[in-house]
Amino acid sequence: MSGFLRLARFGAAALVLGAAIVSFGAARAQSFAVTGFGAPISAQAPAGPPAQKTATSVIRHLTNNIQGFRLAGEIAASEWPLYLTSDQAHDTLRFQIGYLAAVSVMPEASVLSIALNGVVIGITHIRAAAGERTASFPIPDGLLKPGFNSVRISAEQRHRVDCSLKASYELWTQIDPASTGLLLPSADPGVTNIGDLPALAPDAEGALPIRVVLPERASSHDLDRLVRAVELISLVGRFEQPIVDIGPLAGGRYGVNLVIGDVAELSRRMPDMPLAGVSGPRVVVVPASKQLRTTIIVTGLDQSEVDAALAQIVAAHGAEGTGSGLLAARAFPGFRIKGAESVTLRHLGVRSEEFSGRMFRTSFDLIMPPDFYSADYAKVFIHLAGGYAPGLERRAQVLVKVNGRDASSLQLPDRSGDVFSDKTIPVPLGFLRPGFNRFEIEAQLPERSDHNCDPLKAARGANRFLFLDSTSIDIPPIARIARMPDLAVTATGGFPYARGGAEPKLWLPKPNSQSVAAAATIVAHLAVAAGEPIDFHLTVKRPAAKGGPVLVIAPATAIGRSLVGAVGLDPRAVAEAWRNRFSEKIADGDPTLTKYQSEESRRRALQRNLPAACRLERTRTGQTPFDSSPKRAVGGEIASLGSIGGERRSTGLAREWAHRIKGRTRWSKWMTDLPGAAHDVLRFAIAQVGGWFGEQNAPAHARSAIDQQTSLIVAQNILGDRAPDVWTLVTAPTSAQLFDSVGCLVDPRVWGKLSGRMSALDASSGAVVTRPVRFSRLIVTQPLSLQNTRLIVASWFSLNGGVYVLAALVTALSLALSTACFVRNVGRRQE
Repeated sequence: MSGFLRLARFGAAALVLGAAIVSFGAARAQSFAVTGFGAPISAQAPAGPPAQKTATSVIRHLTNNIQGFRLAGEIAASEWPLYLTSDQAHDTLRFQIGYLAAVSVMPEASVLSIALNGVVIGITHIRAAAGERTASFPIPDGLLKPGFNSVRISAEQRHRVDCSLKASYELWTQIDPASTGLLLPSADPGVTNIGDLPALAPDAEGALPIRVVLPERASSHDLDRLVRAVELISLVGRFEQPIVDIGPLAGGRYGVNLVIGDVAELSRRMPDMPLAGVSGPRVVVVPASKQLRTTIIVTGLDQSEVDAALAQIVAAHGAEGTGSGLLAARAFPGFRIKGAESVTLRHLGVRSEEFSGRMFRTSFDLIMPPDFYSADYAKVFIHLAGGYAPGLERRAQVLVKVNGRDASSLQLPDRSGDVFSDKTIPVPLGFLRPGFNRFEIEAQLPERSDHNCDPLKAARGANRFLFLDSTSIDIPPIARIARMPDLAVTATGGFPYARGGAEPKLWLPKPNSQSVAAAATIVAHLAVAAGEPIDFHLTVKRPAAKGGPVLVIAPATAIGRSLVGAVGLDPRAVAEAWRNRFSEKIADGDPTLTKYQSEESRRRALQRNLPAACRLERTRTGQTPFDSSPKRAVGGEIASLGSIGGERRSTGLAREWAHRIKGRTRWSKWMTDLPGAAHDVLRFAIAQVGGWFGEQNAPAHARSAIDQQTSLIVAQNILGDRAPDVWTLVTAPTSAQLFDSVGCLVDPRVWGKLSGRMSALDASSGAVVTRPVRFSRLIVTQPLSLQNTRLIVASWFSLNGGVYVLAALVTALSLALSTACFVRNVGRRQE
């Protein structure tokens, strides 16, 4: 009997051991990863979102950008530059990703991959339809370098039940920015010197919080320095979403404290700060601690030295990092174009791909100059390199979209397949706009077998399409003259405040802490859009109407009806909408919600892909807009502030696919050097042509866009006789609502929607309603050379077809009359 018991116990133990081995093997099959060094890496995927901070590590989040954090379609990818200090690059690190997927995504055939500096460190199946999943991957030693590194997250997804082209639009994987990023040791000091400014850690939404500490009685000069410092931090650090607030020193791991002032004052107010050795202009960096976030102190022995210290923010930074990291940094948020140039997509962050699905997509971003005159006077040529497999249906095609609009297409007619190095796709230049432009190349690749839909068989199918990163885009010479008013030009290029000629003014009628913080946030975004700091002159007194461009940021309670009407708004419509306006407050921290309710709310927000700062709830308030007696600063002092390797791979792929299937001129210089008087006359004539067809106000046109859902209004108009006298107004019902709504406005996906004469924002969802500009004025920004003048005239005629037809008729009639007169007096007259 005892032998029998021993045998039974041995059998049970063997069964348990076998079950454990089977479970381990299944787990390895479900979640796997590979590295560029050949070592397998397991991906762990717990069901719920992780805490942002653990006992041993803290997440360095990815920065927010205009692409957002959604990977949509059968194939998609996003890339970020990630700056590391020398200590961080030599640590043993991991990368973690949190994500949620659509229910239509088939996990057996859908994978998510993470690559650092071009080396894939992890791949995991997408199994997150029921709830958020996370996966973490170790990073091989030596892969990360000090400076800029690239992080690329890619998704390849297949539909569970539908094999049609239309079904590919139902596929998406949403990256959760709160649980995605580099896992650093909790003892990591972060930024320790001004040269590592891009290593500042963004918050869980991808934004960079900047807490500004001001003197008890800040002057307008203090505010000028505040705005300048915020601009420089945003530009040098390549942050697309800096958000400024004003108050005492802040704690926490993410963001930065900014302190500006002379040594004597700061030593009195902050005796614990390390200022004893400061003997000249200096930028001091205090590393983050448990009680205090990273603190940047701009100081000196006197006020002139404090001003000089600001220059050290730019001078101390140099471009360093890996090749792919520097490439990602240059292309972030987009590659800047000047015209008359050709760019290979490899230099825009696009990678060569082989694709087995039905709908291939890749994208890249270009930033045109703010004075780009957009019209159909030329074409952009995309020289496509790649190939397609035999057996595609005749409706297979490559489609090019620009800013969400179908721009051009290329048929793939050869039933036996093809490999090509230069298939030219023309795109009308009028599809591009000043500032940010997003190009999408979409290959629709249907096969006859798709009609008999077998998702599992389709997932194991052969490759249908090859895309090579040697594809290039040719931008023709472009007309350079600005059109105003147009909020899109201002939001995407900072014009006319950047490179506008006259000194721009920042007018704050009610300079309290919330209005000043909102103004600094908006100015920082204008500088990021322009790619350079903008030298605003801050004032609390109303500027003259003919004194150059003015940016007005104030609550409606601090401005008068006359200004509202001057920028093209209807004061009565605004007053009616905001008479009992709702105030906003962020709902994420509601203490009445249970943990389950909070997680469910967060999951719904991820599913809807809402901008993180645009989830606001509303409560009533009794504020009345257009206070006739706004509070003003006295004597220049603001008292209220006191409390506030791809080329070789492409060639090899092309050969493999081929084997598989086939078994400035002298006249321009002379015009540029015209005498000054003639040049001024030409400038005046062009500006007046734009003015003849212009309008000053259109209140009825903008009325329907404003209602009780409107949280913030941005409006623009030209006040004065000169075209550069552009005024832009940013307003909300109260200062508190202005501050909260600006946090939503500056999300890159919301900021890019600003356009026309007026844009109205609903800060509860990030929705923007715009009213287009019916007529605009032209502002001369470049030398009127022969070529530029010719392009401007061609552009103007293409946008004013009626005038072009009339001019052609007048020219033809004049030619006919002159010919008749000439012929009448030529030849022998017969009696």
